[in-house]
Amino acid sequence: MRKPLFLLGGVLVVSAVLAASPAWATSARKTAVLNNFMVEDDTDIFLWPGVMPLYANGIFLDVETTALDGNGGFLARKGVVFGAFFHRPEPFLSGAGIPSDFQEIDTLYAGIDLDDPFKLFDILLAIPINEWHAIGFGVSFAHSLDINEEDGDVQFGERELATALTVGYTSGLKGRVQNDLGLELRFNYFKQIDIDPVSGNPEQIYEARIIPSLSLVDRLTIRKEGFFAWGIDFMFSRRDYSAEVGTADGAASRYIVGLQTGPRLTFIDRILVAASLRFMYDTYGGEMDLLGAPSEPMGWQHNFTVPGFNLATELTIFKWLFFRAAFDYRYVLGLYNLENHPVDPDEKNTTASQRFLWSVGMGIRVKGLGIDAVFSAPLFTDGPDFVGGRSPGMFSMLTLSYIF
Repeated sequence: MRKPLFLLGGVLVVSAVLAASPAWATSARKTAVLNNFMVEDDTDIFLWPGVMPLYANGIFLDVETTALDGNGGFLARKGVVFGAFFHRPEPFLSGAGIPSDFQEIDTLYAGIDLDDPFKLFDILLAIPINEWHAIGFGVSFAHSLDINEEDGDVQFGERELATALTVGYTSGLKGRVQNDLGLELRFNYFKQIDIDPVSGNPEQIYEARIIPSLSLVDRLTIRKEGFFAWGIDFMFSRRDYSAEVGTADGAASRYIVGLQTGPRLTFIDRILVAASLRFMYDTYGGEMDLLGAPSEPMGWQHNFTVPGFNLATELTIFKWLFFRAAFDYRYVLGLYNLENHPVDPDEKNTTASQRFLWSVGMGIRVKGLGIDAVFSAPLFTDGPDFVGGRSPGMFSMLTLSYIF
């Protein structure tokens, strides 16, 4: 057990002593550094569409563990910057570790069982105001449908829709002081029909109450002499998880406030090291009773992340070869007060939990063609699959890109 941890520690130390410069940006690169907010990346365009003028024309394909997973898209620039991506899974705040709205609805309501739909598309547009300022817009649509009908009547099944509108403004593009502001407004809809196993008729119809979710993320970067930068990232989000069945309903929501801050160092144009501290408070609860009785207070759950720490490094071994490694640690204190919860009534307790993640990746760049990869953890603990190791094999994620 100690050998993989020792190797990982050696990787991080060597990466901080050898050489790395920022490679171009892809989803696999961002995953390899565990979403460190100070590692600037083209995936930032989904949080802050105002940064799109910083990135060149390109085509991107994310390849995951099966041929059915992954996503792809392109960026094109001619005056304005236009982008289109398809089948992207992650919600607006995935980098912060916030569950998707549909996942949280599953947790809150005992009778609801929803899948998390993939986005059909993300369409983005950025308009440079001048050399230093740009405004960006994004729209996305996700849909999932599994309905059984008989003689034109719906018997059972589920439908999910999610539409998000994003607006971003960036000032000081690549200047000494750069501010990236992103605002998302999201509307979720679902309808789940359960069938009575005895009568065969629809038993319960769960449906969303359409109340928008709102998120704001602001990143301030202060650069000095090219080798040093300090960043501050502030996040506020209000997510809605309301639902109704018949005349009863549940009015649940989540509020999140987060702050990250830390430096980014670049040595001899070959080593990039980024570190950040994270403090986050989130609370969710409300009123919940989907069994027909009047709604009663559900109480609230409070979570404090104090602290979280992320350390990421990127090493340029040669002009065409890059190596990346990162770890992320979080300590979370939870205070629970969930009276009348349908699963755990009258639950009151305090918990403390820890989470530790590590990641290792690499990248290859030959002219305009790039391949970025995230290594599977079993590669370090069980060995490569072709010499007797275990699935999923060598890589957990690949991004293919072509910049032109």
